[in-house]
Parts: sequence; structure tokens; C-alpha cells
Amino acid sequence: MRIPAKVFVLLLSSFAACDVPFSPKGEFTERAVVYSILDVTRPIQFARVYFTYDIEGLDPGQNAIDQQVQKASVVVYDEIGQSYPFKDTLLRRDTYSRYNTDIVAYSTDRLVPTSGKKYRLEVSIPNHGVTSAT
Repeated sequence: MRIPAKVFVLLLSSFAACDVPFSPKGEFTERAVVYSILDVTRPIQFARVYFTYDIEGLDPGQNAIDQQVQKASVVVYDEIGQSYPFKDTLLRRDTYSRYNTDIVAYSTDRLVPTSGKKYRLEVSIPNHGVTSAT
């Protein structure tokens, strides 16, 4: 008796299955997250720095602690090495229903980016090292 190929593949895949439980939530590792968009139409540039957070369950909306990073050093460098340091800034939230603190941001009014040029963003966080992006 000959077994059709589709049945054989189905049988083979059932034997090859593993017993590792599936979890949609992977292993948590704290990491720095930096948000910044250099806007050629604005005279002021912003960056925000956060740490990732771990939650119980699967709903990130249940997190009520804002993982903002204070006292980071944020600097943008242009192609020729000119530096543009950002300073600490507090921004008011539209609503305080989830987080009851103002937004910690970093800003500079010294940088007016030019379209087509490369910039490097460097963020140094005390006790966490330096991260950068171009």
C-alpha cells in the first residue's frame, strides 16, 4: 500500500513537533529605546529616551509606570563632526489618565537639519552605556 505524499508530510510533521510551550511574550531584557525625528521644517529638535518594561500578562496598556530616562546625555553630530547637545525639557501631556507625570524629553534649538545630509545621534545613559544611530 502506498501512502499519498500529503498524508506522509502530515504524519512526519506530527512526529517532528517539539514539546516547548508557546508563549507570545518572549524573555524580557531591559533595553534603551530612543525616539527622535530630525525635522527640516522646525527650528527645534526633540528626542525621548525610555527603557523597555516587563508586564504581567499580555496587555501593555496595563503598565502605569512610565519608563522615561532622566539625566541622559543626548548629542547629534553632523557630517563634519559639529556637535549639537540636547538639554533636558519637560513637556505637558495631553492627558494624565495613564501616566501622572510630565514627559521627559531632550531638545535643541541649535540644529536645523539639512535634507540629504547624514547625522549621528548618540545617547549616553548613566550606568547603562552609550547607544547611537546614524
